[in-house]
Amino acid sequence: MFLHFQPERTSIPEGGRYAPQINAVKALRDALPEATELVVKEHPSMFMLKSKRSFRHPDFYRILASMRGVALVDERMASFDLIDESEAVVTLTGTVGFEALCRGTPVIVMGDAAYRSYPGVVDLYDRPMVESIWQMKLSWRGKVFQLKR
Repeated sequence: MFLHFQPERTSIPEGGRYAPQINAVKALRDALPEATELVVKEHPSMFMLKSKRSFRHPDFYRILASMRGVALVDERMASFDLIDESEAVVTLTGTVGFEALCRGTPVIVMGDAAYRSYPGVVDLYDRPMVESIWQMKLSWRGKVFQLKR
C-alpha cells in the first residue's frame, strides 16, 4: 500500500472513509489472508526537511509497527520495484495506481481515483468496508487477487 502525503486533497476529501490512512491499512490487513504480507510505503515527501506542511502523528508509525503482517519499507525504495514485485498495488487515489496499471499490476483504490473504473482496478470507494466484502476476485493479465471473507 502506497501512502499519501498529508494533508493533501488526494487523501482528504478524496480518500473518503479511508482519509485517516491508518483505517485503510487496518481494514486491508483484516481482509487479507494471514499469509499475505501487506507492504506499506510512506510518501517520500513526508520526511522532507523543507516541507513544514506535512503531518503524520508518531503514533501512526507505532500502530503500523505493532500490526502483524504489515511491513513498512524505506520511503526511498523505488516504487517501480515494489509495483513489479506486488500481487496488487493499493492506494487511495494516487498516481502510483495508474503507474501500476501501465506496468501490468492490478490495483485496489480506496478513494475517489480518476482511474477507478479502468480495467484492472478494484474500486472500494463506494463499497462497504473491506472487511465486509466476503469475496472479491480480480483476474487481469494472469494474476488473481482474492480477499478473505
